Amino acid sequence: MTAIAGIWTYDTGGDCKQRCERMLQAQQVYAPERPQVWDGECVAVGRRLFRSLPEDRFDRAPIVGGAGVLVADIRLDNRDELGAALSISTAELRECSDSELLMRALAAWGERAVHRLIGDFAFAW
Repeated sequence: MTAIAGIWTYDTGGDCKQRCERMLQAQQVYAPERPQVWDGECVAVGRRLFRSLPEDRFDRAPIVGGAGVLVADIRLDNRDELGAALSISTAELRECSDSELLMRALAAWGERAVHRLIGDFAFAW
């Protein structure tokens, strides 16, 4: 199980990053990888990866892109179907983490992307 955490506050002078890091530190028992945190002005999200899939070696979350910022605990069972719908080549898909594939789906289809996912997932976007 990959651990994810986030905090959003109206206090722009707050310590969002440190608070998110503390949450992830408390979840170390669930995921041994070093925590990765993205920090905005009044929001921070992060994850501790637990590698369980071959694609996990390509996971570089939190992912920041045109669709926003994403952290996920995800296993996609329809990777090939999503890759084809998003015009991702087979070679590129082999080096694409499930988190990255989710971000591309969100960029293409917005919230409707969730209806195309088959698998087990929790994410913050």
